[in-house]
Amino acid sequence: MEGDPRLAVAKFVFTRENLRMPLFIFLAAAGIFIDVWDLTALGIVLTPFMNYFDPGSAMLALAVSSANIGAVFGAIFGGLLTDRLGRRSMFIYSMIIFVVTAFLQALSTNIYEFTVFRTIMGFGLGSDVATGFSYIYEFISDSQRRKFYSLWAYAFSATAILAVFVSMIFYYATNSDNLIWRVPFILGGIFATVIIILRYRIPETPIWLAYSGRYRKAREILQSVYGEIPEGIPLEDEKRGTIAMFSMLREVFAMGKNRVLGFAMSLNVIVGVISWGFSFYVTYSLTSLGITTFAGALFFDLFIYGSAFAGSFISPYFAGKAGTRYASVIPSFGIAVTLSLALLAALGFIPIIYFVPLSAATLFLEYLGPMSYNAIVNHAFPSSVRGSVNGVNYMVNKIVEAITGFFGFLIIAVLGNAREIAVLLFLTVLFSIFAMVLGSNVFQIDPGKVESEAA
Repeated sequence: MEGDPRLAVAKFVFTRENLRMPLFIFLAAAGIFIDVWDLTALGIVLTPFMNYFDPGSAMLALAVSSANIGAVFGAIFGGLLTDRLGRRSMFIYSMIIFVVTAFLQALSTNIYEFTVFRTIMGFGLGSDVATGFSYIYEFISDSQRRKFYSLWAYAFSATAILAVFVSMIFYYATNSDNLIWRVPFILGGIFATVIIILRYRIPETPIWLAYSGRYRKAREILQSVYGEIPEGIPLEDEKRGTIAMFSMLREVFAMGKNRVLGFAMSLNVIVGVISWGFSFYVTYSLTSLGITTFAGALFFDLFIYGSAFAGSFISPYFAGKAGTRYASVIPSFGIAVTLSLALLAALGFIPIIYFVPLSAATLFLEYLGPMSYNAIVNHAFPSSVRGSVNGVNYMVNKIVEAITGFFGFLIIAVLGNAREIAVLLFLTVLFSIFAMVLGSNVFQIDPGKVESEAA
């Protein structure tokens, strides 16, 4: 592929500073903000939601995990379509799906309507997040990526804090369970509408355009963003046949790359079990364990998610000192320690109030380390299948979140919080070991070489 204009564009983007990078990252990461807003906000207002619908345990478990079920399919098909249709196009389509179904959720009159709308909404979210990972990687330089790529993790903690504040405002403004649980979906739909409007102004990535043979548009965007065009980029477009979707998947699972993908998937499991099996039920656990009331749990949430934000802030510096591999895996073993102590608190062996700081420590460690797994696959796979590999990677996350979200509630409802934490502890330790074994040498990868070796 030496001398190929596709490689010339990729090398140019990876070595040039993108001065419009903050805007691009914000709009690309908006899907992550919305994803976390939707999931976290429902977790916070779960008690009013249950009071209003009064569903059975199984139906409630299905309702709250339905977004993740939809996101499983959205991630894999959205990732494939991202490589086929383009990053920018998928940004628009997926967010339209979210806007429509967010408002439909808010208007739901029964738990069954809510579950159907939420599943469809999850498809849009899964597609959007997989697209966002691809877009961010393809529009910033290597040096910028080291500083800013991991900052998308801020979306998780910062959005959770915002959701807590909004829930507190409406809790004290009204005692209506009916209103409190609907507000997050209305606000999410409004925010997503604004994002759609703003996304119309962002360009397609020159790397994807080059891989699609659309060199004239690639030249136009390179000139607009960077003020120059690298040599060797044709003046006219080149007609290219589309790659079959199953061929994309074969490339994703090609021999020699399974180790890298396996490493990322191991961290995905850890993130999934903590983000949903634990984090989603933190507010509910604080009340069900008798630690505090719902109003008091909101104040504890600020401390817990504030700790997660601190982990996000420190993460880039920690990765710079320890290296991405160890900065991803070491905190995972720390999570095992804090979960063990939280288990002892839930069982009554240590004071139950310790569950609060231990929850904060668990989320701090998650955002400190394992959240960086997405940068790994983007570094190791070429632009021709970047959307597909991000879709597969994120699909794993959503499968784990769907399973832990569904069975997590059933375990809590039937067996109690302690059994749920014990299961999460086992999974965290197991996949931390997997990640450490699979992670050797996966970062000694030259992205330029990866692009040049792509078919």
